[in-house]
Amino acid sequence: QLAELWQVAPEGMVMVGDFLYDLQAGQAAGAATIHLHGHRPGRWPEWTDLCIPSFEELMQNIIRP
Repeated sequence: QLAELWQVAPEGMVMVGDFLYDLQAGQAAGAATIHLHGHRPGRWPEWTDLCIPSFEELMQNIIRP
């Protein structure tokens, strides 16, 4: 629904989540998924395109000006 509202293809979106249901929802919508694990156990590589421990790492290594 958000992709439609923003008039963006789901493939052009990224879902950042910290739990399995977030990642499943992102994949079901057709978005890339990033698992923000926060050094907690429970990883779901089959639902995750990228796994990171913190938003700081996302900002430092993924998002570039």
